[in-house]
Amino acid sequence: MVKKTKDNPKKDNREYVSTKLSLLDKDNVVISDVHKEILEDEIKELPPIKEGQLNVSGIYIYDQGDKYEVKIYVRNGLSDNLNLEDIPLVIKNSKDEILASQQFDFRGLGQLPPHSVRPIKVYFDKKNVKVDSIPEDDWEIALNGSFKVTRKVRPIYEGLPKNIEDNDRKVFEGFLAGLPELEEGQFSISTFSIGINTDGSILATCVMRNAT
Repeated sequence: MVKKTKDNPKKDNREYVSTKLSLLDKDNVVISDVHKEILEDEIKELPPIKEGQLNVSGIYIYDQGDKYEVKIYVRNGLSDNLNLEDIPLVIKNSKDEILASQQFDFRGLGQLPPHSVRPIKVYFDKKNVKVDSIPEDDWEIALNGSFKVTRKVRPIYEGLPKNIEDNDRKVFEGFLAGLPELEEGQFSISTFSIGINTDGSILATCVMRNAT
């Protein structure tokens, strides 16, 4: 079980946060209540994390012959939704020696809600292992180097006319809700409607979304 970084000797005034089990909809349907209780019991044993941290913690490692299977929990200590992409991980021993390193595609993990934790299994290919064998009683998994974390943003309307009819407002809100989320920093223009005026000019109504 590991933290993203080693403890900083400087005083850290951030508060510890608790994280709740979050499963993808497809997993939530098939995983039994007993299995969920086991997951929650494992989560209770994880080391605490502070507000703003992204953390990975290992539960077990298993030698499958051509690769190592590792079960980990990914915890989002931020107050925002997170989407992880290509994440470099390492396996280290108690001497801080790197035993294995590999990059993984975490898109399948889905969007992590604020203060949530989600289990996932990763597989280290033997070609990425630097030792003959990884001891089961002396290993930990950790985030390594730089990686991309994206925040999803769902903008809201600003400056709609105060006297807009309720039905018109519902139409606008429904259109906005149907648009895909933006990544933080993106800008988008979507066509709401397009028509031709009586004088032959074209009238287009667009929705501009700012996620910066």
